[in-house]
Amino acid sequence: MDFDKYMQAWQANMRTNNTNLVTRAFTDSRNFATHTHNMCRIDQVRLAYLANRAADYFWSHNRAHRTDLTDGYPGHYGCRVRLAAPKFELSWYYNQFKRKNDGSGKHNVISHYLPKEGEHGYFNNRFNRAHDWELPIILDTELAFRLCRRINQNLTIIRRKTSMNLRLLDSLECLLSGFAGANNE
Repeated sequence: MDFDKYMQAWQANMRTNNTNLVTRAFTDSRNFATHTHNMCRIDQVRLAYLANRAADYFWSHNRAHRTDLTDGYPGHYGCRVRLAAPKFELSWYYNQFKRKNDGSGKHNVISHYLPKEGEHGYFNNRFNRAHDWELPIILDTELAFRLCRRINQNLTIIRRKTSMNLRLLDSLECLLSGFAGANNE
């Protein structure tokens, strides 16, 4: 589509009082808002996919260090990516390991959710209990999460604005139809 020609065609009819063009303008504007809103929802799912790749990076390092040979075994931090539309959650938790009393030598894992402190993420000191091998991977992953949270915030704002535009278009159409009735009298 040649956008310049499309805009010039609308501008050429700017002073034309054609009811077909009025109807088309409202229809096109509603379609644009609806399509943009839906594309933002789709993009949120793509963003969750990308956030999962960042989480996979963290978990691949975590699994690689699950051996008695690793200093500071086991890792204490974990992360989670969850999308339950429209809520998009990228969170961290701290794990405690309590030895089972059954003599098996195994542990129960108790996870504690870590609430975010900043607008888009966690402050680095939140991870001060991380092992030396854990901290750089956590910080890299959290940087990716922070970017994902900011992108998601932008998508949320766009969705909110497109919903608002749909309501405003309805109000404008009612108002303009009232003008048309007043002009016919």
